[in-house]
Amino acid sequence: MPHQTLPAQLDGVVVLPLDPPCTLEIGLAYKSAETISPGTRLLVEVATAREALVTSHV
Repeated sequence: MPHQTLPAQLDGVVVLPLDPPCTLEIGLAYKSAETISPGTRLLVEVATAREALVTSHV
């Protein structure tokens, strides 16, 4: 589980890294960039920015 998804306080819980790491690839699909809602556009922007960030740190 990514550390970003965990609460800051984990009383009595130990988080250990997986070896080898486990990843999950998801896909986003939409008909047209011109017709998507502002919320969908933001989701696409955030998801693709996160992908670029993760890919650059591999």
